[in-house]
Amino acid sequence: MMRAVCPISETARLLLTLVLLVILQLAGQGSAVSPPPGSVTIDSLTFGGSGCPYDGVDYVLSEDLKAMTMKFTKFIATTHKSAAHRTRRCQISVNLSYPEGFAVGLGSVTFSGYAKLDRGVSGSIKAFYYFSGQAGTARITRKIQGPLDDNLEYRDGFGSALYSTCGSNKQTLSVGLEVTVKPGKKPKGAGGIIRVEALLNAWDLVWEQC
Repeated sequence: MMRAVCPISETARLLLTLVLLVILQLAGQGSAVSPPPGSVTIDSLTFGGSGCPYDGVDYVLSEDLKAMTMKFTKFIATTHKSAAHRTRRCQISVNLSYPEGFAVGLGSVTFSGYAKLDRGVSGSIKAFYYFSGQAGTARITRKIQGPLDDNLEYRDGFGSALYSTCGSNKQTLSVGLEVTVKPGKKPKGAGGIIRVEALLNAWDLVWEQC
């Protein structure tokens, strides 16, 4: 599923490009090698899930297709509706192109949002990624405990990165997000919500040379 991208100003395009260059430079730190600046591109993007239906996502790709930010309007897990609404999920697949001789992984994900949890109510935000056609999945979990009423912004690392197989300069990177809220037993009626508002422009790609 794809959605049209609204035009953005030249200043915004420049800012997005500069942000990605910084991200790639940071990803290269601690790694012996990384692709040359300007050689990594996002060829296409698809998404779907209960937390990111077609009409619940806006995203911006920079003009050179190297940088991206996603914003969500319906990625909300809550105890105030049916039990099915306590968990919301989103699956994002990004087709990457990069120079031959490298394997790519994901070092971390950065997301922002809001949580309002009564005392005794808990929740979590989980993320995972894998490469299509390749065994293995990297996972992280951020646990959230009430009482809480505040904005959220987390950057969580995957620890040991899962790398793509060598021998290809194109990979489909699939990233999954899951938000869950568990109602409290005491006090009676305790509940809450967790809302993911954005997947910020910080893919934090990490590299190995084949």
